Amino acid sequence: MRHAVDCFLKILEETQQRYQFVVYGYVIMPEHFHLLISQPGKGDPSVVMKVLKKRFARKLRQGRRRSMAQMGGLRRGRT
Repeated sequence: MRHAVDCFLKILEETQQRYQFVVYGYVIMPEHFHLLISQPGKGDPSVVMKVLKKRFARKLRQGRRRSMAQMGGLRRGRT
């Protein structure tokens, strides 16, 4: 889980720089997170949340696919 938290925080920082908002606080739980931010300088809070969640989900999926492939658990097509 530590890798996922580090990944989330990196994406949060990148999103913060892109949309110019202040993070006042956050809580990361196993299945979700809570985030308290200022009004973004670019876009609006719903855009920030959409971008953050989409990028994080995509990164997690990529990591899982890579892990499955390394373990031989990812198959293409039917056998």
